[in-house]
Amino acid sequence: MSEPSQSNDPRANLIEELLTRQDEVIRRLDELDTQLIRTIESIRPPQDADAEPTKKAA
Repeated sequence: MSEPSQSNDPRANLIEELLTRQDEVIRRLDELDTQLIRTIESIRPPQDADAEPTKKAA
């Protein structure tokens, strides 16, 4: 989002601030998700090509 608007409506300002924070939270969750996936992949042993497909995580 761009610079916050200087609206006189406190509700509009609050909504804009909440949307900005929501974007930041989503971005951080995406970073953590990527980090978690990399960590899991580095810990877990490589999957066997002959392993049952039902054991793979969805």
